Amino acid sequence: MAGLFFKDADPVIIDLLEKQGLLFRQEKYLHNYPSAGEQVIH
Repeated sequence: MAGLFFKDADPVIIDLLEKQGLLFRQEKYLHNYPSAGEQVIH
């Protein structure tokens, strides 16, 4: 996963955990990143 953008690594990590029987739960979670009133570029 080295060199992968962190969001691109998400499904890889989920798959590895699932195959090893280590995945407790998977769900989508919507959250906002804090900012000081300035627009943040993602």
